[in-house]
Parts: sequence; C-alpha cells; structure tokens
Amino acid sequence: MKYFKGLQVVRNFDEVAFIQNLVYYIETGYRTPDFGIWERGDKTNQGIRELNASSIGMVKAALQAMNDVGDLFGDGSRRSAIHVLPDEIEQCSAVLSSMLPRESFSKETDAALLTIISYPGFSVEDGELVEQTRDTITTKLLGKYGCRRFLRDGYKTALEDPYRLYYNKSELQQFENIECEWPLFLCLLMLDAMYNKNDEAVEDYWQRLESNWAIEEIAPKRTPIRSRCRLVKYKSFISNWTEFMDSRRSHLMYDIRILMDEWSSELQYIYASWNSNRHEKPVGLFSYYCRK
Repeated sequence: MKYFKGLQVVRNFDEVAFIQNLVYYIETGYRTPDFGIWERGDKTNQGIRELNASSIGMVKAALQAMNDVGDLFGDGSRRSAIHVLPDEIEQCSAVLSSMLPRESFSKETDAALLTIISYPGFSVEDGELVEQTRDTITTKLLGKYGCRRFLRDGYKTALEDPYRLYYNKSELQQFENIECEWPLFLCLLMLDAMYNKNDEAVEDYWQRLESNWAIEEIAPKRTPIRSRCRLVKYKSFISNWTEFMDSRRSHLMYDIRILMDEWSSELQYIYASWNSNRHEKPVGLFSYYCRK
C-alpha cells in the first residue's frame, strides 16, 4: 500500500526544538495580558494590556492541535515529539469559560470571538456558551453592512484623530453608534451557520453580503481627486506636500504617477533655471555703475 504524505515542514531536531519552545511560549496565555487581536489593548486605547478571551481561545486551539500531532518523524523517538501539558489546556478552558461572552474586562463582547466559538478555532465545547456568545455578538454588534469589532470602536470613524496614537479618557462616548461595520464577520457568521447546518442563517448572511456588493457596484468608482505638489527649499532640503481627495485609495498608484510627472516637470524647470543663471556673464559693481 502506498502512502501519500503531505508537505514536510519540520525537517530536523533543531526545528522540533523550535516548535517545542513556541509551545512553552504560548501555554501561559491564559494568564498573560496582551494587546488583543486588534493590537490596541483595552477599549480606551490607552496602551493597557489585558486578558482577552479571543487570545486565550486561540492558545487553547493551538495547544490542542499540537497535542494531537504526536511523533513528527514517525520514528518513535521522544526527541521528535511535541510535548504539551494537559493542565495548560484545562487552564485555558477554565479561564475561557469564565470570561465568555465577554472579550475582556473593558469589552462587553467582540466580533473576534467568532473565531474561537466556530471556525477556525473551535475552542469552546459548551454548546450553550457558544450559543450565548453568538447571540450576544449578533445582538450588539451585527449591523446592515457587517459587524462592529466592539462597542464604541473609534477605528476609521470620521471622528477619530488619525494623528494621535491613543485616545483621551473621555473620548469613547463620541464613537457610540458610528462604529465601522466590517463585512468580514458576515463571512465568519455564514461559515458558522454552515457548520451548524442552519440553511436559513446561511441564506440570510449571503443576502447581506450580496447587498454589500450591489452597493459597491452602484457607488462611483472614483471620486475626483486633487493632487498638488509643492517644492519648498528649506535648509537645503526639498519637502514634498501632497494632498489627496480620494475616498478609495485603491487608485493610489494613479495618484503617484501624477505626482511623479509633476516632480519631473518641477525638476526640469529648476535644472533649466540653474543652467541659464550659471551661463550668464557676471556683471561687476564697477561696470554696473559705469553703465549708469
């Protein structure tokens, strides 16, 4: 009988040791605060780390997957096996069950939890807890175009200041009810419904996605833009200011070509002016006054 093996990723014992160290690194994720899946920390966006249920769920899924790998080389050697402590998996499961349907201390829930209650993590075994978490997400976060990441999420909203890394402490309230809705989570909800064999929910989420595509086709493909390049000489540096008025940055390369053309024309003008001034015959002060 002929066996067809998959792609061999781990090829030697040094790489086995590397994978084992990765397991040691993530197995304490149930008690290690981090910045979460969105890399912003707590909801106030003050750079504060906290325990996140989505992170713990992914750690649990990874540990379970590595625990099922067993012997990597199939030679029966202990050196080629990845060792995962069952206690660490149980610790992740206990902490995760105590947190859901919350994402963290500051977030009531988060659309990222879809990745651990269903595809691809499947980290929660309790069916009632999965149902409760899903209902919380669809009730609080699901909108017309997709799901909000979490409540009062200011990312990419019209009121967010893109030039500040952190928010002010009293700034979150202004983002309420204007959070961005992301169609990506409709895909995750549809996959979850497919795994649960809920054809009605699959059709509903598919219709929502199709309506988003229809809006995309009806919308104008390009907003008129105004690109302007100004050359300013300051302390022997040339600074370039560019102003874009383009709501869809997919046409950024077109704008860059415009800027390059303007740069070329400006530089040609500077070069021509410099050459013309250099070849002019200098006139001394004595000759100048003699002419007068």
